[in-house]
Amino acid sequence: MKRSKETNRRAWLLVCTFTAACLVPSAVLAYTEPYRATTVLASFLIPGGVYILWCMAAANPARMVLWGIPLMALCAFQLVISYLSAIL
Repeated sequence: MKRSKETNRRAWLLVCTFTAACLVPSAVLAYTEPYRATTVLASFLIPGGVYILWCMAAANPARMVLWGIPLMALCAFQLVISYLSAIL
């Protein structure tokens, strides 16, 4: 079945939003920790590529985003742990 351009655009927007939401902990760590530029770049590109590949693994990206909700919870947990380690 052929998808319309509007459906493809919405699917890509969903994938980009999911990827951006999962990269928030990396952005916070890049801002709060004294990392070099190459480390910051790698901390965005490697996980970002994995998240995009994860969403594109199925014909329906929305299904993969729903399956990725536990991954988003782990990303949020990473953010909490980074704050706790900064405090202690």
